Amino acid sequence: MYSETDKMKIIDVTENEIVNKLYVYITEIGIPDFKDKNNPIERKSNPTEMDSIFVNRKGVQLLGNTIDYDNNLFDSADQTWWSLAPTYGLSGQAPSPIKGWIKGFPFFKSGENITNNGPITYNNTGKGYLFIPSGLGYSSINYQLGQTLNALFDKTLVFEVELLDLVENTDHDNDGKPSIKEDTDKDGDPTNDFSDTDNPNLPDYLNPDIN
Repeated sequence: MYSETDKMKIIDVTENEIVNKLYVYITEIGIPDFKDKNNPIERKSNPTEMDSIFVNRKGVQLLGNTIDYDNNLFDSADQTWWSLAPTYGLSGQAPSPIKGWIKGFPFFKSGENITNNGPITYNNTGKGYLFIPSGLGYSSINYQLGQTLNALFDKTLVFEVELLDLVENTDHDNDGKPSIKEDTDKDGDPTNDFSDTDNPNLPDYLNPDIN
């Protein structure tokens, strides 16, 4: 049973040496863990920060205490793939989202694909809201002279999200080893491992020559 007190998660995330509070409000958890012998559907785990996800989303700027889709909507799309692990714009890879997504989506479970000779359709999906402070969204702290100014710099954002599906144990470089396990220094963060001296700027999980 999913209790009301489990719906709100508050996470401290350090970014650029600043501690930010990320709020995740879960309205529907997704396919539950408990087993129903009368409904033997496939159950997937929550995504890790290295997995690829298939989502619906709406993004608004939070002005005051109101979520105003009519006036403050800046982003809306259905059924798009994202890689929670950074992919640096590499060809053939799904795009990477902001830090608030990376830290927030692992609290949701994906749904059940019930497509049957028609449009791609999911049931029992994970749904909720990500309340993202500017430090986990589009912070201007790393702005460099000459860059295009982003209208979302230093804004508090709210995303209404729905996790449709995910690729468990995503293998970004197709080398047979899940990206989450390409953690050479065993610190729990595969994004900081660069073992190839011939290609020192490519992390191991994106490098098929390293596994």
